[in-house]
Amino acid sequence: MEEQVQAIKMGKFITENDNSSWKSLYKMGGFAALLSLVFFPIQIAVYLINPPPDTVVGWFNLFNERPLIGLLDLDLL
Repeated sequence: MEEQVQAIKMGKFITENDNSSWKSLYKMGGFAALLSLVFFPIQIAVYLINPPPDTVVGWFNLFNERPLIGLLDLDLL
C-alpha cells in the first residue's frame, strides 16, 4: 500500500510515502481507541456496582474507606 501524497511547500512539490513518520502516530491513536473500548465497559460496571456519592462528605468517606473505588468513581480509567 504505497500511496504517494503530494504537498506544495514554497512552490515546490514534496512527495511522501505512506511509510512516513506519521505511521507511528496512527498506530498510537488506534491503540488509544482500542484501550478506550476496553475501559468503557469496566467504568460502566464500576458506576453500576458502586454509584458515586451525592455529597462532599460522602466523597471524603469513600476516599477514607476505599481509595481505589473513589478514584474509579472520579473516572480514573
